[in-house]
Amino acid sequence: PYIRNGYGLTECTAPCASVPPEREAPVDPVSGTLSVGVPGPDTVVRILDEEGREVPFGEQGEIAVRGPQVVSGYWNL
Repeated sequence: PYIRNGYGLTECTAPCASVPPEREAPVDPVSGTLSVGVPGPDTVVRILDEEGREVPFGEQGEIAVRGPQVVSGYWNL
């Protein structure tokens, strides 16, 4: 058995990204944070600004995920 880092949203039925079990999660030398890995099959992950544009590498923004595991809407909304 093993434990691996991953990332998933409430709106997703499965993890969006994870570190493969044969690899160690890289640690950012500046912040000390661990990577959540790479997107899963048929999954696209982007970091967007307030206008929905992709931000440059290293910049903060909102995580946006597209893939088969993301729900298409909210119940009763």
